[in-house]
Amino acid sequence: MPTLPVTKLRPPRSAALRVPRARLEAALDESRATRRATLVLAPAGYGKTTLVASWGAKLTPAIAWFGIDAGDDPGTLDERAADGLVGTWLEAALAEAGAVAAGAAAALADGESSLVQALAAAVSASAWQGVLVVDDAHELGSTAAHALARWIDRAPDGVHTVILARQAPHLPVARWLARADVELIQADALRMRTPEARILLAHALPDLPEPLADALTERVEGWAAGLHLAARSLQGRADPADVIERFTGTDRYVLAFLTEEVLLRLPDDLHEASILLAGEPRLCAGLVNALTGRSDGAALLTRLESHEAFLERLDDVRDADAPWFRFPGFFRDLLAHRRALVAPDLGATLRERAEGWWRTRPELDPAPVVRAGELDRDDARSVDLTVRVDLTVREEEVLRLLVAGSSTKAAARALGVSPNTVKTHTRHLFEKLGVRTRLEAAARARDLGLT
Repeated sequence: MPTLPVTKLRPPRSAALRVPRARLEAALDESRATRRATLVLAPAGYGKTTLVASWGAKLTPAIAWFGIDAGDDPGTLDERAADGLVGTWLEAALAEAGAVAAGAAAALADGESSLVQALAAAVSASAWQGVLVVDDAHELGSTAAHALARWIDRAPDGVHTVILARQAPHLPVARWLARADVELIQADALRMRTPEARILLAHALPDLPEPLADALTERVEGWAAGLHLAARSLQGRADPADVIERFTGTDRYVLAFLTEEVLLRLPDDLHEASILLAGEPRLCAGLVNALTGRSDGAALLTRLESHEAFLERLDDVRDADAPWFRFPGFFRDLLAHRRALVAPDLGATLRERAEGWWRTRPELDPAPVVRAGELDRDDARSVDLTVRVDLTVREEEVLRLLVAGSSTKAAARALGVSPNTVKTHTRHLFEKLGVRTRLEAAARARDLGLT
């Protein structure tokens, strides 16, 4: 058998702080007791690995862990070779956990059993009953994923498999769900709730008031990586309220993370399409076709949903154009930033396309669908771009300073007023312009000829 790096057979080293996530650990316990496997599926930064490593540390016997890296599954392998490769990974991981794979080599020698089948028999003989974790399963190619699926179908009773992935791997998930073989834990469940986020932020920023912590949690919609990155941006800041007010997906740490871990991993056509879709709070196939000029909007949304692009299905919206989808606000910020860099003159054209499509659907409500606690974001369809927004003289002065990049304190000094007065004017500006962030306010102001 090949020798595997020991680092691939252990859970990654966890952070110093482990936020208690009792509701999710209870779901893992229930799944282990009643299902053959658990699939934890969410984009980068939702805490998949941290959750399962923390849960597994409490289990007896110890979990068997295997982390998959890009390149571990060459596409040239035939099915039997891939079956053997995955079986080797599983056997090595189980051995690391103390399982005795007695008889596996002998079973293979007769040429009648695949390694996965032999491993199943060996685990049965060893009486090992534990949890096997396959981390970063999105790196598996189709043939090795097929072998992993066969393992889950044939694993002995008492052996539970947990698969962690950023996007749906090549596995028969629908069949497993229909047979109640698998529990599915996705991004919405992994979002940090307010009490969990407070613990995380209190550790990183002990002086941050709870109302500001809650406001930040709403900003990033419970995205764990967003909370960690925001905490880094807030460290040492004299006015955290101002930073949180202006915090978006274009924060330098968030921007770098999302660009490297998500946007640049998309295939070229999905990368281009996602930038074109940035301005819309919700999307359906017809609207996607109108915005992109393509005719495969439904397939495009399905691909974006499965390619760790943060696209979420809005299952509670039912109409003739369903299914509907949305990007979280912080990811829309990133896409809008990217569009401003690569196609700065495209915004008006995309708004015209969107408005034209909505005019063909008069029976639909064009208002964006927002989650509980989420602030309304820019809805370009609801604004008549030919009408000038009425601003007071002071509001126009504040707007020009915001567009120029001034902080709340800097704007207050320039105008000779208090920061709270500037915040009040800013809130009124956002309401009149129909925006949420300074980036959106600047774009809307330029579109309306206000600056």
